[in-house]
Amino acid sequence: MKKFKLIILFSFSLPSFAFDCYPEINPNLSQYIVGYGSLIDETSKKRTDPSAEESVPILVKGYKRIWAGHGNLPGVNATFLSAIESKSSSFIGVSYKLSEPENIRSYDKRESFYCRKQIDPDNLIPLSGSSNFSTQKQVWIYTIASTENQLPSNNFPIVQSYVDIFLRGCIQVEKKFNITNFARDCIETTEGWPDYWINDRIFPRRPSVYEPFAAQIDSLLKDTIPEKFRHIRFEKTVI
Repeated sequence: MKKFKLIILFSFSLPSFAFDCYPEINPNLSQYIVGYGSLIDETSKKRTDPSAEESVPILVKGYKRIWAGHGNLPGVNATFLSAIESKSSSFIGVSYKLSEPENIRSYDKRESFYCRKQIDPDNLIPLSGSSNFSTQKQVWIYTIASTENQLPSNNFPIVQSYVDIFLRGCIQVEKKFNITNFARDCIETTEGWPDYWINDRIFPRRPSVYEPFAAQIDSLLKDTIPEKFRHIRFEKTVI
């Protein structure tokens, strides 16, 4: 009886999001994820699910992509990309099928700062010749409920190493599917580009590797959001 009481007390002490953030999936259905930040990048995506299927470019309706979300990486003060519901908004990204339905748990762990929400496939418009959606599926997007206290600031800037991963993925999709200006549209369908922006390529705040697309990324940013590009400053180092 004592053990049963403890379980009840523990259950009532848990915040509601612990039950709502990661809903149960139907293991009999194919599971798809919408990628809109680092998950657009093939290498980054496959670190979590090495056998995930090919990403397909899509237009996501009913959500906006925005610089908001300070994440929960220990010792990393930065702002990341988030998706938030907005009926009149849309952005471009990718969708892909998981190799196994249970691999959704690995993504939940990776995206633990966010909540996983089911999205209506009718809100996803393929931008290539064909869709990767099966007829029986569940599609998920990782979101935040609010941008309150989650916007970029001097203490939580956006960092170039993360911007690079995002735009590297967009450049790769543009080339693979021959979609004109896909990478530029990634920038233009992202809201909240801030003045708080650190170039940390040499000493990245977020684990990263040498960025082979650096010159192309910088050119895209300079041409698309020149007034924000001018505010990028280099990370200060202590010797």
